[in-house]
Amino acid sequence: MKRILLISTFVLIALQSATGQRIWCDPVVYLPDEQVTWYFDMSEYMQVEGEPFYIWSWSPSNPEDVLGTPDAWDNPSDACTLKYVENGVYKLTLTPTVFYGVTAEQLFANSDVFWMNIRNGAKEVVTGSVQGPHPFHTEYQNFVDSETDLRVYPQNFSFKDNISILVNLNYLNVEGQGVGALVGKDFGNLHLHSGLNEYGDHVVEANMGDPVLAEKTKFKKVAENIYKLDMKPQDYYGITDEEILGGYQMKNIMFSLPTTDWVYRGISSTGDFKLYAADVEPDPDPVFSYFPRQLSQLDFLTLIRTYDNGVANLKYTITAGSTTLTGDFEGSRAKRTATINLFSGLQNEKNLTKLHVRITRQGSDSVVEELDIPLVSLSELE
Repeated sequence: MKRILLISTFVLIALQSATGQRIWCDPVVYLPDEQVTWYFDMSEYMQVEGEPFYIWSWSPSNPEDVLGTPDAWDNPSDACTLKYVENGVYKLTLTPTVFYGVTAEQLFANSDVFWMNIRNGAKEVVTGSVQGPHPFHTEYQNFVDSETDLRVYPQNFSFKDNISILVNLNYLNVEGQGVGALVGKDFGNLHLHSGLNEYGDHVVEANMGDPVLAEKTKFKKVAENIYKLDMKPQDYYGITDEEILGGYQMKNIMFSLPTTDWVYRGISSTGDFKLYAADVEPDPDPVFSYFPRQLSQLDFLTLIRTYDNGVANLKYTITAGSTTLTGDFEGSRAKRTATINLFSGLQNEKNLTKLHVRITRQGSDSVVEELDIPLVSLSELE
């Protein structure tokens, strides 16, 4: 008999300020001395794709002061510069204790931390005061105070989401030994032996004879008797694009928690744990675009297709006058792009008025997109 793990309602690690600024993090739950990546949705403020943004933070300290950055307001350090990801999303990777020059104890003691605003390339503040996620005060502390064996954050997740699984040995039932039996024992490490859909597919074994699996399935000890494992199920279990396009559903994750030598195995009071997953929202329809919207034959052209509905990559054929340019897209189904140097490729053409673009799937002659893109004539540029 398998136990259904009941999970209380928790706050998703996504913060919304009065200015509409959204911030989230990976791992979903992290401690002050762990490396974390904060993600910022800057689509509301981004005027040009990938333009620079910087954070200016003052709580619990100013990271630029910690770094000793001279003239930091006008010349921000790389550590305080957001890195562009895609689709208006930027990121900043840091270890809070190092970044802010404080101890983990100081951060645990103060929940009024990680306040900042975000500035653009002109060093103008474009957001109001926003607070970075600090789940060690919320999700982590709630788990510790709950006196329960195991929880997953966030509560509602699909195979596309990052999750954190937390385990408290004080309340973990050990097969044949009872609750709390691992406390005080030298058992090596705690591991995740798991599979999807009641072990029906995508099983990832806690196989100590395989160094890769032994490392992959290992929990991290984050405090006395508290262990954590972070993952994105799609990556962890190797769910492929072909499966997703075929409508694959991850209904649950079933697992037990063996120790390194498999002498002990953590389970629920009725059997292996089971985490139920939320239904996956279908991807939006594919969207094709190009950038810039106005261009001449002297420019770079970027072709973009988001939410692509095919597994194989795309290829393009551009016909302009007597010249034909071909090439492949880069990226994944979420976003495929191709950038073409028209200045170089069309140097033998004069006074073009349009490009004919044809996009097909690799390994197939089926046309995905076909259109004419108007060009600004060279005479208008003179």
